[in-house]
Amino acid sequence: MRYPKCAFLILLVASVFGLPVADAQTGGWIDVTKDVFPPAIPNDAVCDVHAFRKALKLAASEGGGVIYVPPGVYLFSNDCTGVGCCNGLADPLDPKGLAIVAIAYDSSDGTIPRSIEIRGASPALSSTQLTGTAWSPNEYAGSVIYTTSPTLDVFRLIASPPNPYDISFVNLAILRDASIQLDTSRRSGPCAIAFDTVGGAQWISECEIQNCLLADHGSGIFAEHESVDSYALPHGLRLTRTRMYRNERYGCLLEAWGNVLISDTVFRGNGTALRLESHERRISNGSVRSSGFSANIANCQFFHSHGNNIEIVGGRHAEQPNADSKRYSYFIVAD
Repeated sequence: MRYPKCAFLILLVASVFGLPVADAQTGGWIDVTKDVFPPAIPNDAVCDVHAFRKALKLAASEGGGVIYVPPGVYLFSNDCTGVGCCNGLADPLDPKGLAIVAIAYDSSDGTIPRSIEIRGASPALSSTQLTGTAWSPNEYAGSVIYTTSPTLDVFRLIASPPNPYDISFVNLAILRDASIQLDTSRRSGPCAIAFDTVGGAQWISECEIQNCLLADHGSGIFAEHESVDSYALPHGLRLTRTRMYRNERYGCLLEAWGNVLISDTVFRGNGTALRLESHERRISNGSVRSSGFSANIANCQFFHSHGNNIEIVGGRHAEQPNADSKRYSYFIVAD
């Protein structure tokens, strides 16, 4: 985030006159433990969902920003009884009721969450060991979001107009209680990060997941088009230095994403590690809209997948009579 040169002068003046100043590391950021009420309190038994929702709403009202998550374990509890808790934890901003925390356009006040970054405090994997056992959040030294929900996505980006862009997750562990029985009624199962690309927007662009750990979900990252008549065209996803562990259905599934970079990422013990799909869809006026993907996969590792390590799939609607359309796929895998 860029700041004007006068910011340092303001900080100095505030310090001289005894005014409160932001932490040097997090100046201008929204701290989920300080800048919303009630604040999130790490390492306790109280659900922190509402602090994260309020932080996102605050960032959206300011036109974007960084939501800072200090070190500790933040509970997204399935049996939340905290102040203002909603039934089943589903976010009111998610019309499908699938998300604990939705990053969505809120028509009630016109705020648009763009250029949102949810950032942990330290490199996500600096103090963890790569083992075959379930992660214990209390053994993790970074910023941990830990959910006990068997049904809901932890974060879900709702693609509503105007078009969302620049949504990032950095230095976070998003873990699910490995002892619970996951709801398998959806293709994805409950996800760590889901992209809902049927909200009426024309595209989602420039998203990033960097230095994260996504473990024990139905799917780690999931983006699927579900509508024939209207769907977004996502473009630009960077998945770097991330660990996708023991996600039951997919480590990562992306449908019709253009310009994808996946690098320095480890897939271990997932159902299918990585699945990329391109589609052709007949829309309401009878024409056919084709979609494809381009992906560059570099320096990734795949271990112990229960299904395939990598799946590349063409359009589901391959037989379209008199359709003047083509499918294009561009795919590179490098050591």
